Amino acid sequence: MDPEENPTQWDSRTPVIVVPESPDDENSALGEWLKTNLSVRRNTVRFLLPKKGLSSIYLDREVVVQARAALLAKEWQAEGGDYRQLKLKYERQLTEALKDRFDRFAVLDRWNFAEPSKCRFQIAGHSKQGRAIPSAIQETILSTLFIPEDFEEFVVNFADSGDSVRKLLDELAEPRAGGAECIIWLGEVVIAEKLEELASRGSIAVNLRGTQMLQR
Repeated sequence: MDPEENPTQWDSRTPVIVVPESPDDENSALGEWLKTNLSVRRNTVRFLLPKKGLSSIYLDREVVVQARAALLAKEWQAEGGDYRQLKLKYERQLTEALKDRFDRFAVLDRWNFAEPSKCRFQIAGHSKQGRAIPSAIQETILSTLFIPEDFEEFVVNFADSGDSVRKLLDELAEPRAGGAECIIWLGEVVIAEKLEELASRGSIAVNLRGTQMLQR
């Protein structure tokens, strides 16, 4: 395998899509969204879901009032005076109203392009609030959802073809075909670390542009 870029510069973007309302059928709704809105890297997305049983965010009076107040204060702050302070006040209140609303996340498990309503997702809780949520999602994925054996099998089989690490990353960013279980996307930096671990155990060897062989 031959990485086409320096591993320290690999992109680790993992988009988190906030779902404002809890759909009746989460698998179907998220599958349809992926097919409609993304044409590539469909396996990289995390969906942040609201608590079960919550009313629509658009019908929650507290959230709506705080959001409108924050928006108006932002529009008026150019006039000076107390509007800037009001903007900060209402934004804090809005953040407080939203920080514990989204307590679950979903990642793609099985993809079905022809019938996206038949897509399946793994859904789990993350037990964090606000800005701590993205890192908590990653920790939960690594500790409970990611299957190292499946990842190693995929990488070893891929390495037999002699293709580049860049191509491997592109493959992992897409759902697996034929309804097979997806290998959860970890972000390019973490995947690079996992590849180094496999090389250190002798499962694969990584050719660093012909200048060095990374292996046990």
